[in-house]
Amino acid sequence: MGTGARVIIAIALFAAMGVGWLALQHLSFERDRTLSEWRSLSEAEDLLRQKPVPEAWPAGLFISERGLNTAL
Repeated sequence: MGTGARVIIAIALFAAMGVGWLALQHLSFERDRTLSEWRSLSEAEDLLRQKPVPEAWPAGLFISERGLNTAL
């Protein structure tokens, strides 16, 4: 096997490792984001069970997580 073929194989392996690493990072990000969303929905559900409607809350205001993040 010539030097050129070895260089091409090395570049291909390096590229494959990079793609694999990026795929793992994306999966980790998606998992963390999904867990965060479920946690947020669970907390919102718990709040809604404590009081009959948001109007019965002392502040009388409900800001969604997305709205709060947008404001920040």
